[in-house]
Amino acid sequence: MKNLICATLCTFLLFSCSKNEETTTENEPQNITVKESFALRGSLEEFKSQNAGRLSERNANDLCFNFEYPIVVSYNTNTEITVNDFEQLLDLLLNETNASHIVGIGFPFNAILVDGTVLTINNEAEFQTLIENCGYDVITVPEVMAVVGDCFDVNYPITLIVNEVEKTFTGQQEVENYFIGNTESIISLRFGYPLSVTLLIDGSTNVIEDDFGLIQLLTETCGID
Repeated sequence: MKNLICATLCTFLLFSCSKNEETTTENEPQNITVKESFALRGSLEEFKSQNAGRLSERNANDLCFNFEYPIVVSYNTNTEITVNDFEQLLDLLLNETNASHIVGIGFPFNAILVDGTVLTINNEAEFQTLIENCGYDVITVPEVMAVVGDCFDVNYPITLIVNEVEKTFTGQQEVENYFIGNTESIISLRFGYPLSVTLLIDGSTNVIEDDFGLIQLLTETCGID
């Protein structure tokens, strides 16, 4: 999906495993806080898209950044796993399913850029800035808006997490009114889940539990590449 940004649409923000056991090592990161992360999902999807089959250690160096390991990731099943290297992360990605998939990461963590620069990522805002600077293709406001009213309708109220603060909206006009005056101050944003949508093709209601589910909705149900 193309990372298109449209100032007009930014007034309406709707962007918006086979290993379930917890893994621990003596190198497990200390003093971290594991949080759900939209930027993480975008990064993982980019890692997957680098190769139609299996990524290798060789083309890990072709990515905009890699993690400095170990890192801790969390699953939608509330399991936390310590990931010790790139190959282990790939194994986890290749075994993701609708029932078991990665949703969060432990902050802070270090990201190693392709030029060798090491950045400490302390929160979701810094992580989103990193993937934006990398030009990663992630879900954007225009992409979601392109299918709202075409593929599905959003069932209000919804919760959006703006700059790590939850805000609840009861309708489209309320969302528009908020973002008309606040677009420039938005540093990070993500959906608060669950998100309920009604599919227009059959009138059925779908409950989206996380970013993984949102991507599945857009790509598999709505047919967005």
